[in-house]
Amino acid sequence: MRLWPRRKVYVDDLPRTHDLRFAALFLLVFALVLGSLYALGHVLVGDRLPPGTTVAGVDVGGMTSGRARTVLQSELVPLIEKPVKAKAAGRTFVLDPQETGLSLDIEATVDEALAGGSWDPRHMLRVIFGGGAVEPVIIVNSAEMRQSLSKIDKLVKREPVDARVTFSHGQPRVHVATEGRRLDRARAARRLQSALLSRDGAVSLPLAAVDADITTREATRFTSDVADEALSAPVRLRVKDTTVKLSPRIFGPALRAKDVDGRLRLDVHPEVLADRSRRLVASLPNQPMDARIRFRGDSVVIRPSRVGQVFTSADWATAVVDALTRGGEERRAEVPTARRQPSFTTKEARLLQIETPIVRRVVRYDQQVTGDGTLVARDLHRLFLLPGQMVSLRQRIDVDRDSSAASLAASVMFEAAFRAGLTILERTPNPVLPPSTTPGLDATVAGAGTDLLIRNDSPYGVLVRAYVGALRNGIGELHVELWSSPYATVAVSSSAPYNIVEPGVVERGGARCVPRQGVAGFEIDVHRVMSTGDSSRRAETVHSRYQPLPAIKCR
Repeated sequence: MRLWPRRKVYVDDLPRTHDLRFAALFLLVFALVLGSLYALGHVLVGDRLPPGTTVAGVDVGGMTSGRARTVLQSELVPLIEKPVKAKAAGRTFVLDPQETGLSLDIEATVDEALAGGSWDPRHMLRVIFGGGAVEPVIIVNSAEMRQSLSKIDKLVKREPVDARVTFSHGQPRVHVATEGRRLDRARAARRLQSALLSRDGAVSLPLAAVDADITTREATRFTSDVADEALSAPVRLRVKDTTVKLSPRIFGPALRAKDVDGRLRLDVHPEVLADRSRRLVASLPNQPMDARIRFRGDSVVIRPSRVGQVFTSADWATAVVDALTRGGEERRAEVPTARRQPSFTTKEARLLQIETPIVRRVVRYDQQVTGDGTLVARDLHRLFLLPGQMVSLRQRIDVDRDSSAASLAASVMFEAAFRAGLTILERTPNPVLPPSTTPGLDATVAGAGTDLLIRNDSPYGVLVRAYVGALRNGIGELHVELWSSPYATVAVSSSAPYNIVEPGVVERGGARCVPRQGVAGFEIDVHRVMSTGDSSRRAETVHSRYQPLPAIKCR
């Protein structure tokens, strides 16, 4: 039972469904009214941008979409076509926006300003309450953008420099690392988009720091923890049955710090260590020894060869590294060795049959004219030619040191080789016949492109003995001997000089004038006939032409 009984609101005898029909009719009328208002709003403001709308500083508020497109086309397109000045690392780059892959999408920008379209209620509300700044829609061609930024990056980037540790003077020294740089491409692309419609057309491109793989701190820690410990005491290496001690003074300058996967590791330079420990290695026993042919007084002796144990410079260096990495009292390592035969045995030396001088030649010289013959004699002494081997006098003698003395040595060497039956591959006569030399049997190596090439075509070896006799009043004698075994009988003869040109006379005055006798110019042919034991015979002719040397007469 209700306290307040329900009151009927019906004024007639209609059924209760009247309540539902009334509600449906009410909703229909409400929807029609609302739709009419929505349609009216679309008609009034649907294709019109909200008041106060701006795009990149261009006011398009209240304009229709078509009008806004026209205004943006005229106002913004000229800005897009302007080059952009981009600065990075103190350099300026002028970029064409189209070539950089940037373009403006005006259609999408206007759609963005419409805020969802002319039927969107949000757009109608913005038209009523007003709009604001709208970001222009920029289309980015990723491939063209990467290509443009890559070109800039190549010009502005700087590779980092790792920290290093050197041991040039036997003590570790840290070389600090240098930070690198590169173009921050992601941020640079965003800044270029922002600068596309800027009035000044300039932008600063950001750079990113690139750290070195090995920092200064890591190099300093390596020096204190590893390098100083390595130099604190000597190491001991065992070679076969002998133990040798290497002090830090010897191996210190050969140390180096290697970059292994971004970390410093102690290492030893094999060539530097081998050079610094050459004397120590030479003192080790059981080393292989080649046979050597030497002069002893007026005879030739052979120092016998010997089989020995050898090791490479890399093995020597590796043993030092092994000893250093052990540290403490265990700084010891073993050097692996291998048995090696000598490259030149005693038997091979004896088969060369270098037993006697087959040619002796002597030439007198004036030290004031030709220089010191002692030096060129040292260059020629112990020159050794195996069968079939060739020698260049220009490479054997230091021509730049004294060209006159070098040509003196070439002359006496040419005559000795010619009379010994050696093969002459190249020879140039002196322009003027030098004094004390045999006409037609001289040679020079003083001029550019001149040389004396000699080859030993005999079955025996040839060893040169050269020395200078005692100097008297500046006059010396250069002795050259070719030691071997007789192989061929050589007969040398020469023609009489022909096409003789008498020297002229030049008169000079002054206290410094030194008179000189003239030397006639001429041509001459020297013949050589060689006969061997197998009855073979070979004849050769050497032609020489000499210019006249005018005499000097002092007034």
